[in-house]
Amino acid sequence: MEIINVVKSSIKSKMDRASFEMNMILNDPTKENAVDLFEEALQKFTAAQAQIAVIEMVGGQVEQYKEQLDETQANSSSN
Repeated sequence: MEIINVVKSSIKSKMDRASFEMNMILNDPTKENAVDLFEEALQKFTAAQAQIAVIEMVGGQVEQYKEQLDETQANSSSN
């Protein structure tokens, strides 16, 4: 699970960066290429958001597998 937490942290960092970029553009919408820059930042943010959803799903599956494995081992030990 450690690797999942590390990856999730990295992705959240990317989301924070993209959010910062969007806010900077919103604070100065007259900046050259503001629309293009905003769209790029938005794309980065939504891609990272989708990655978070996937990594959380994978983490949930890993937890379920561990619980099943623990249950199977506990049943084997009691027999």
